[in-house]
Amino acid sequence: MVNRGSESTFCGGNKHTVINVTFINTLLCDNVHGWQVMSIDTMSDHRQIQFDIKQDKLLPTKRRNIKNTDWDVYDTELCAKVGMWFGRVNTPDDIERELDVVDTTVLKSFRIASPERKISGRNKKPWWNHDLKVLRQKANHAFYKAYKSGLEQDWQSHRNARWCFKKNFGGANVNFGRTSALE
Repeated sequence: MVNRGSESTFCGGNKHTVINVTFINTLLCDNVHGWQVMSIDTMSDHRQIQFDIKQDKLLPTKRRNIKNTDWDVYDTELCAKVGMWFGRVNTPDDIERELDVVDTTVLKSFRIASPERKISGRNKKPWWNHDLKVLRQKANHAFYKAYKSGLEQDWQSHRNARWCFKKNFGGANVNFGRTSALE
């Protein structure tokens, strides 16, 4: 278990308990840093737990987008490398050798015409906008105030702010703090 401290992870009205725990493999224990209970509103009775797993940095992901292939470059490269080339084919081994040459030439031409690009990893959500951001901030502020004061009127203000955010969210199929179908 990597929980740190005794900050409440469950807040239902005036009830505050440490009910959520984080378990990890013992091999990763030394790599977990910054475990904390967040003070933002998760639109649930359970508070968000955040931590980092620090390991060696992974190499950036690169991909080719076939839609961005420059087919004129591909054609030029392929023609320059193959041209009017004919190999000598007398045996099945000759066929395999010539097929390897053609295969390699086609792949090299494609790689030149469609270079790999780094993927940023940042996925912007088309449904998120400034108004939702402001409403979310208000709900977070109301939650923080209610959590600290414990007063019923502050909890009611929090429920109202959360309802307003959810209402204006437009019914998008998103679960806060969890992966959704839209992601």
